[in-house]
Amino acid sequence: MPESIAIAAAVTLLAIGFSAALYALWRRLRAQHAELERLRAEVEQARAEHQEFAYIVSHDLQEPIRAIEGFAELIEKRHGETLNDEAQEFMGFVSAGALRLREQISALLDYSRAATAPLDIRRVAIADVLDQIRVTFDKREETGELRLNGNATVVDADAQQLRYVLHHLIEAAVEMSEPGSQPAIDIRVEDEGASSRIAIQSSNINGIDKTQVERLFKPSLNPVREGDELSGMELAVCRRMVERHGGEVWIEPDSSGLGLFFTLPKRQH
Repeated sequence: MPESIAIAAAVTLLAIGFSAALYALWRRLRAQHAELERLRAEVEQARAEHQEFAYIVSHDLQEPIRAIEGFAELIEKRHGETLNDEAQEFMGFVSAGALRLREQISALLDYSRAATAPLDIRRVAIADVLDQIRVTFDKREETGELRLNGNATVVDADAQQLRYVLHHLIEAAVEMSEPGSQPAIDIRVEDEGASSRIAIQSSNINGIDKTQVERLFKPSLNPVREGDELSGMELAVCRRMVERHGGEVWIEPDSSGLGLFFTLPKRQH
């Protein structure tokens, strides 16, 4: 009898201890859930603030720029004949400065949206995207042929963001080529098992030094190199878009000089 009582007491103590442990675990899980909900609310708030910022940039900040451009155009129309050469030159600086500021604001807006815009990832044919891009580059005298190579023709991506990334990486390859060379741009897509690897290579890249490579994909409103039209902001947007897909983007030497590369993970279908 005493032995059975001892066993019963031990079982009771174990049950009480187990219940206490379960209760403590439940309280920890509840606290963690509350913390996750708090963090989720903060993320949603940050997303809403990003969207509000994008609206302010796209509307409120561009309004005074439109006013500057409008009045500059009005002055040239009404008083252009009475302005001396120096005044006309100054008016040209005003118009060019307003245009540059508009482009910079647009680049900042793209950078902001790249972090918050919802992704619509699906199977995308690279050839179709290049056909859309080719229309733009065919009108530019400094660009040669765009050639698609490789054994992978379809990737998993948001079509709109993929078009942005390809367009600006191709533009970067053109910008880094010898002036007046009309470089042919090769776009190669390779299947690497878990991901697709896309390479953009120019037939005549003019070279870029180590310090420029290090800041190539960092946010900057200044040109990648002196005299280039492409700014670091467009390439920073490319990096942000690729990383949101779970991929990487980089630049490295290849057989023709330098190549621009990025990867896109494959999704389960």
